[in-house]
Amino acid sequence: MRIGDQSHENTHYESSISKERITFKNKAWDNYFFASRSQTFIDIAVNTWYYRDEIKNDKLVMPPEVQFFVAHPSLILHYVEGAPDGDQVKEGLAIEWLGFNFWNWRVPFGASAITTYSDLNEVQDSGYGLMFHVANKYSLGMTRNGDENTIVLTIDLLKLFESKESNYKAYLKKAKKYF
Repeated sequence: MRIGDQSHENTHYESSISKERITFKNKAWDNYFFASRSQTFIDIAVNTWYYRDEIKNDKLVMPPEVQFFVAHPSLILHYVEGAPDGDQVKEGLAIEWLGFNFWNWRVPFGASAITTYSDLNEVQDSGYGLMFHVANKYSLGMTRNGDENTIVLTIDLLKLFESKESNYKAYLKKAKKYF
């Protein structure tokens, strides 16, 4: 074997390793966009900003381990035991003012500080509290509406309308600011 042949083998080996890393990271990002909670453009901007140092260091970064949420809207079902019969369950809106989600844990888990609004009878319409996220799809919360404790339930409906491709492009666009 000549010295030049060994150099060619090393280059081929390094190229093969690079392809495997790229493939692995692409699959990780596909999993992130498919399995994690939905994200609004604000969430994407916050997460990109938060992980900016990591993005600067390596162009082939892995997806974040934790998602952060700011001003994230959700449609909810609001249960109020103290409301009159027939008016105990109402649809409404929740805003997650600040939250996190460990999207890739064996059992994904997160939490958010929320404000809710529902057209409730004989109970204050707006409330504040905490919402817990499980399995990247389901959220259960508890709020305080005036003198009443309430329960909030939602599923990640935004995920139905989310475009993996547009989220990926949004991450790239934001990340380019840091390169």
